[in-house]
Amino acid sequence: GEHSIDLWHTRSSGTRRSWSAPKKVWEGYTGSINSLIQMRNGRIVLPFAYHTGRNWRSRGEGFDLFTFMGTSNTTAIYSDDRGASWRQAPAHLRVQVPNTDTYGAVEPVVLQLEDGRVWMVIRNQLGRLYESFSADGAHWSEPRPTSVYSSDSPVGLVRLDDGRIVMLW
Repeated sequence: GEHSIDLWHTRSSGTRRSWSAPKKVWEGYTGSINSLIQMRNGRIVLPFAYHTGRNWRSRGEGFDLFTFMGTSNTTAIYSDDRGASWRQAPAHLRVQVPNTDTYGAVEPVVLQLEDGRVWMVIRNQLGRLYESFSADGAHWSEPRPTSVYSSDSPVGLVRLDDGRIVMLW
């Protein structure tokens, strides 16, 4: 379609001298990919935002008729077999937007916390970063605002050797 940036996966072997044929693991419009982790249990988690086709005229049903969540949702795909197969997380995370021409929850990044939970930080247009948590990298909590102010900029997360987390944006 008009909005199509699919996700593909390939694997290397022989110290990266040989590569498998690329395999499509998600189809649709994908926003910027800013993060990918392998959890301590081996699960690979790739968060991303996707275009929904939602617009002000067609906002959805129920509560969505009275608000607007932008044109994008955030979700993740994950693999438990080193990328041989991928599954879609059931979560479709949304953040309300301040006006009708913005995109909503985009450019998520993830980091596994010391307690094993995965922390997702989500870019949006409300002046604060939002966050979601998952025990397994597949099922995510509803996004909530953090105390971190944001100018609608993407975030980078990294853990230092001493365990502290650094956020850059």
